[in-house]
Amino acid sequence: MFNISDYLSKFKNITPPDKFVKDELVAVVKEVVGVEIEKDSIDVRNGTVFLSVDPIIKNEIFLRKTEVLESLREKLKSYKKTVRDLH
Repeated sequence: MFNISDYLSKFKNITPPDKFVKDELVAVVKEVVGVEIEKDSIDVRNGTVFLSVDPIIKNEIFLRKTEVLESLREKLKSYKKTVRDLH
């Protein structure tokens, strides 16, 4: 017999799609840091965001890393697994 709870357990750990995370990160960085970054320079892997931007821009983002992460987590709060760190 088919057990619906076993089927629904697959959806407990839904992660946001990478495109959505990139769009939200671009908006958060623009809002918090005041710098625009391109979506192509963002890579999301296993809850960690890797930035491939100019070192000066990366430094500005890392100076406000906690603010950026808090704001990003707030925007992604409907997902159980969100971004844990920036590199």
